Amino acid sequence: MIEIEALWEDGVFKPLREISLKRSRVVLSIPEEALEPEEEQDKAAPAEPYTLSGEARRIAEEMQSRLEAVRRAAFPPDEELPAVNEKEWERIRAFAMREDR
Repeated sequence: MIEIEALWEDGVFKPLREISLKRSRVVLSIPEEALEPEEEQDKAAPAEPYTLSGEARRIAEEMQSRLEAVRRAAFPPDEELPAVNEKEWERIRAFAMREDR
């Protein structure tokens, strides 16, 4: 095991030197004296897993809003659905025959 110094900034550990990892998940050992008292930790706002620019955040919120609208939308009545063509029926039958579904 090796020791890597890192800074804690905006809810993210940032190594002080460049490293290359085989895995994306590692275990950190943090000295207890480096931690805030528990009552202070409880007051702190949870860190976001990532930070988006204003434009990226706007686009993400718009996409999320559209997705929620799709999720809440009612299914149309069967008589309003387009007819299933022969190629689509062929795909439906092929999918029904798959054993891994």
